[in-house]
Amino acid sequence: MNETELSRVISLLPVLSTGIVVAVLIALISAVANIVFIIRANQSQRRDVRVVADSPTKQEFDIHVNQNLTEHAQLFSKVGGVERGLSANVTRLERELRELLDRKFSEAEKRNDSGREKLHQRINRLSIGVAGLCARQGVPMPGEEEEG
Repeated sequence: MNETELSRVISLLPVLSTGIVVAVLIALISAVANIVFIIRANQSQRRDVRVVADSPTKQEFDIHVNQNLTEHAQLFSKVGGVERGLSANVTRLERELRELLDRKFSEAEKRNDSGREKLHQRINRLSIGVAGLCARQGVPMPGEEEEG
């Protein structure tokens, strides 16, 4: 880009809206930041690895690995036992809950039936009393139509 083209672009800047200029600046800043991040991420980092005098031998390391494998197998076995125990407890609790609910519903149904029976007996006694009053007064029972 030569000077005349650059000056023409600069002369157009006041014509462009401020929003476009701001958006372009933000895009440029973002691009530069991304490039810097990529360059820094790809740089190799120094790692210092040293073998010290008390490092375990291959045989000691293998013994340690075998001990860990044994310990892990025992832990997994214990976890499996706990899971099976919990599963059995959940099954037992589900069964007990079902039995409890069945018993409670059965008791509630019996109380409901008993209450309904008592209510009907009271209604029947009241109905007999109302019939007697209506007969003495010479009026028809409520709900009965006078035959005309």
